[in-house]
Amino acid sequence: MDHDYEVVIIGAGPVGMAMAALLGRFGVHTLVVDRLNAIQTDPRAIALDNEALRILAMCGLVLEDLDLVTIPAVNYRSPFFGRFGRMNTSDSVDTLPPLVTFFQPALEASLAAQAQVTGSVQVLRGARAQVIENSEAGALVRVHDLEDGTERDLKARFVVACDGAGSATRQSLGVDFLGVSYSQDWLIVDALNVPESVEEITFYCDPARPAPHMPAPGGRQRWEFMLHPGESQDEFMEDAKIKDLLRPWTTFEHITLERKAVYRFHARLADRFQVGSVFLAGDAAHVTPPFAGQGLVSGLRDVANLGWKLKAVLRREVSVGVLASYTQERKPHAGKMIRLAQFLGELIMPSSRVKAIFVHGLAKFIGLLPVVHTVFTDMKVKPQNTFDDGLFLKGGLRGAFAAGAHLPQWWLQTAAGDRKRSDEVFGIRFVCVGINCDPRRYISEELRQQWQGLGGEFVCLSTPGRACKFGSDWLVDGKDLPKSEVALILRPDRLILAASKATRLEVVMQKAIGLLS
Repeated sequence: MDHDYEVVIIGAGPVGMAMAALLGRFGVHTLVVDRLNAIQTDPRAIALDNEALRILAMCGLVLEDLDLVTIPAVNYRSPFFGRFGRMNTSDSVDTLPPLVTFFQPALEASLAAQAQVTGSVQVLRGARAQVIENSEAGALVRVHDLEDGTERDLKARFVVACDGAGSATRQSLGVDFLGVSYSQDWLIVDALNVPESVEEITFYCDPARPAPHMPAPGGRQRWEFMLHPGESQDEFMEDAKIKDLLRPWTTFEHITLERKAVYRFHARLADRFQVGSVFLAGDAAHVTPPFAGQGLVSGLRDVANLGWKLKAVLRREVSVGVLASYTQERKPHAGKMIRLAQFLGELIMPSSRVKAIFVHGLAKFIGLLPVVHTVFTDMKVKPQNTFDDGLFLKGGLRGAFAAGAHLPQWWLQTAAGDRKRSDEVFGIRFVCVGINCDPRRYISEELRQQWQGLGGEFVCLSTPGRACKFGSDWLVDGKDLPKSEVALILRPDRLILAASKATRLEVVMQKAIGLLS
């Protein structure tokens, strides 16, 4: 069928606008439809990690222009044992801070501006979008104007539903949303002009009233307070009650309440992320409790994984079968993040004093063991974004450079002293990276042209003293790199599609191209 748009995105929250910005960079003709007339002004999500920052840069944002607060540590405190856990987040990961807080309305505005500047994205606000026909060939989307009631039908090759945890699109597709909803409500308080400064995130794991506390950009601070069964939401929304809750931290008279809201957290995962030509992303596909700070991050991982695949199929660079790998790759990892958040929730909100004493005491004791201490302190409890199955060639190299893993980001430098992050050098395209070699030496001219027909490029990384002489050579600190000649084939989302010794590149690249086609 002919299409009015290549992609229609339902929902203009941070995941929807990140998807729009990325597709816009690819030149994909995209429409974003959202019920709200403007960006929501109240902050909701608050935490991002190094992976999320890499994806935002992939979407076109300049990270240095974002207003972020770098968090040096996360503390877990018990009323019985004091601090029983601490995560060190002060070291750089992928050249970036591993944990920051942000102001969601500002981030959404930046993503919207980036999407618009591409010239490929239109945003329609004050409208409801509904998928009324869906097949492998495309979808028909009915757009209802909420102001004048008019309707029009649009044909789209693909639809990405980013319409939140209550996704009407997911429900209309008959996709099960499996998991649990927590029985506890939480009061979220954002405040300005708090005289007492704070730099770290602290979870006060008191069974009497669990309460996370953290800094945010613009001099903001956030508290979250758990309500017990029978406690009134209306009472906890009153300033007098909030004043009482904040008394251990600050004098209420000096601060400005920016936002107060009551939420109930959920841990749910869609049983599939694709039906026909419609895809679920962000909270429409998975909802993560906030205890790991991974809710929005998981949604941004969806964007990075799906965005390039949609573009590549639309441009006939790869087969449509590639899209099946979206659910295959993203669903297991999203589930792992949900389980991590649930585990941390058991530490943060123990249901009784007895359970708190047992859980916190055990955590403090085993935290004294060097191996366990390192795992928790260095955030190794966080599941790595690597895949057991998906769109990559199994076998070849092992460890950090194995196929199915995401390539770390490094600072790279030319002989002339130019310095860039590796993600910027690689771009959002297929790349064959030669480590300590020129990868083109190991493939035929015919295969080189095939690779470049996919938009693929060649980049050489050299450890100091091992220069590969072609084009622009990039030097990288060799402490994490193989010392031998190695070839890595990267997808646009920086996942390692294939990895081998350079001498096997001809065979491996042929297989990689075959996998894509």
